[in-house]
Amino acid sequence: MSTALGTNDMDLDLDLDQTIVSNPSDSPDIADLQANSAPAFERISILLAHEEPGSAERTKDLFKQANWSTHCHRASSIEDLKESLLEQNWDLVIGYGDSSEFLPVVINKLLGEANSNARSIFLDAEYSATNALQIVQCGFHDYLTIDEGERFLFAVSR
Repeated sequence: MSTALGTNDMDLDLDLDQTIVSNPSDSPDIADLQANSAPAFERISILLAHEEPGSAERTKDLFKQANWSTHCHRASSIEDLKESLLEQNWDLVIGYGDSSEFLPVVINKLLGEANSNARSIFLDAEYSATNALQIVQCGFHDYLTIDEGERFLFAVSR
C-alpha cells in the first residue's frame, strides 16, 4: 500500500506509549505540551431547542454525569430560540428529532440570521440514513442518536 507521500512504512516510537509519568511537571516535554495545547472548555454554553423539558433534561444530565461545567438554556418556542441566539453567544445548539416545533431547517436559518458560530448537533430518537443526510445537508455539524452519550460528548469536544 502506498500513501500520498509515496511510502508504505511508518516509523512509530512506541516506547513513548510505555512511559508513565506520575506528575506532568516531572517531564518537561509533557509540561510543555500541556502549556502549548489548546485550553479545555471551562464552561460550555448550550442552547437546547426543544419544547418539552424532559428531553432537554436528559441532555443536561449527560454533561452533569461527565462532570462538565455547563450553562444550559432550553428554548421553548421559535421566538425564544431567535431571541436567545441574538442576545448571547452560544458554544452549542442542539436540535431534537422528536421536536414538533423546532425543525432543522428553521434552527439553521435562525443560526445564520444571528450570525452565530455555534456548533450545531442534531439528536434523533433512532438512526436514519435519510435523516442523517438531510440534517447534514441542512447545515448541522453532527447527527447522532439520543442514546449515543459518549459519541455525543466527543462531538461536543471537537
